[in-house]
Order: sequence, then structure tokens, then C-alpha cells
Amino acid sequence: MNAFSDFTDVIKKLITELKVFGEHLFQLRKSINQHIEAMRQHQKRNPQQSNIDPLEFEKIIAKYEPPIRDKSKNDDRNYRVQRLIMIATWCAFFAALIYASLAWMQWNAAKTANDISLNAQRAWINVRVDNIEVMNGEFPHGASITFGLKVAVTFQNFGHSPALHLWPSFGNFSDIGPQKEIFTPLCKDSETISDDPHRVTETVFPSADIQRSYPIQNAGANRHSTGPHNIQGCIAYRSSNQPTIFHHTWIRFRFQSHSVDDGKTIKVFADTPTSKDITVDPID
Repeated sequence: MNAFSDFTDVIKKLITELKVFGEHLFQLRKSINQHIEAMRQHQKRNPQQSNIDPLEFEKIIAKYEPPIRDKSKNDDRNYRVQRLIMIATWCAFFAALIYASLAWMQWNAAKTANDISLNAQRAWINVRVDNIEVMNGEFPHGASITFGLKVAVTFQNFGHSPALHLWPSFGNFSDIGPQKEIFTPLCKDSETISDDPHRVTETVFPSADIQRSYPIQNAGANRHSTGPHNIQGCIAYRSSNQPTIFHHTWIRFRFQSHSVDDGKTIKVFADTPTSKDITVDPID
């Protein structure tokens, strides 16, 4: 902006000086015309003296020559100054751009190092399915089978900070595999309960294990035959070194149900899944 203002001032000064120069040229032309007219009149009055020496134009030209030379020098000097200003402005711009790029790279490197340090010190939760038990698993002969589960799990913290306000949410889904649209509402449910001050949530310290049992409603909904059934869940918790951020662990396991029909009642049982039937992923 300053360079543009200086450039405008130089243009205004140049226009003013050109006007003065034009006035000088006009006066020079007027003087020359007057001198020529005087010579013509003199020749008419005295033809014998027609060879009179003309007025020395060098004196008239010499009167205006220094301003013309000075004007040319000033123009050259102003042009060089403006070019230097323009070059300096572009150099400053590129220097600022390079400085900003270096500052951004330093900030990004510092942020990455800080994130790595936080992740190295945070809590990381793993979960293991220890046992499953059918709840309300006895039905009249020929009735629709809709049963719940009681799942016994073990939470393991293999991080370096305590895991706070831990809570899992589970649901029964078809065997299409874990998908984000399935886990997202489960994680939201876990976060809502985790933030509820009236709910008793879990705290898992580093290198510690805790065992808990949770009910899963409608784990085997409307099943007339045996399994398999797919259970998926999301565990939400906060790490003590990042208390404002939620972290999540996804779990998916498959279990097999079977029933015994004595002609009057149907009893449903469930087999505890093996390790190959369980998938756990600490996603964030």
C-alpha cells in the first residue's frame, strides 16, 4: 500500500513538472516566432542590411537546457527508485511467504510431536468376552423366541493413563459385518451415559483389569432356530491426560444359540464365543 502511494505521488510530481516544461517550450516557441517576425520587419525596412546577424538562439536554448537535463535526470532517478521499491516489495513479500511456510511447518511438527506424546501417554482399552448367559430363555412350545443376554466382559487398560467414565453399549445386528453407521449410534449412547453424572461408570487404571456384566436386550430376537447371532458394541471412555476427548473401542462377537424342545417348553442356551469369533478394535 505504501509503495502504491509513493508511486502515485511520483506520478503527480511528474505531471506537474511536465506542465512547467510545456510552458517553457511554449515561451521558447513564442520568443523564436517574435524574433523571426522582427527579422522579417527589419529586412523590409532595410533590405541593405538583410545580412544582419540573427539573434543567437544558443542563448535562448541555453536558458532552458539545464532544466531539461535536470528533468531527464530526475525522471531517470525516480524510475530507478520506483524499480528498487518494487523489487524490495516483492522481496519482502517472498520473504514473508517463506517465513510463514517455515512457521507453519514448525507448528505442524510441534503439534505432531505433541499428539504422539499424548497418544503414548493416554489410556488404551481392550475388552475380552468371558461368558454369555441367556436371560429369560424359556418359552412356550411354538412361541416366538426373543431372548436377552447377560455378557461378562473384562476391560484391560494397556495404556499409561487411567481410563475414566468408561461405559459400553451393545446391540444385535445381522452378520453384514461392522459398519460405521452401526457403531456411530452405539458410541453416541455410550458417550451420553458416560457424561451422565447420575450414572456409575467405570475407571480402569493402567495395567489393570476389571470384570463387569451387562445385559443385552433382544440379543436373539424372533429366532425359531439356533444361531448364529452377531453382537456389536462400542466402549466410550476418557483418558486422564486428555479429559475433554472421548476415545472408543469397537467390539464384535458371534455366538451360537441352541434350544431344547420337550413338547411343552423351549429352552434356549448360548455358547460362549471363542477368540476367533471376537473382533476388537481400539479405533481412537
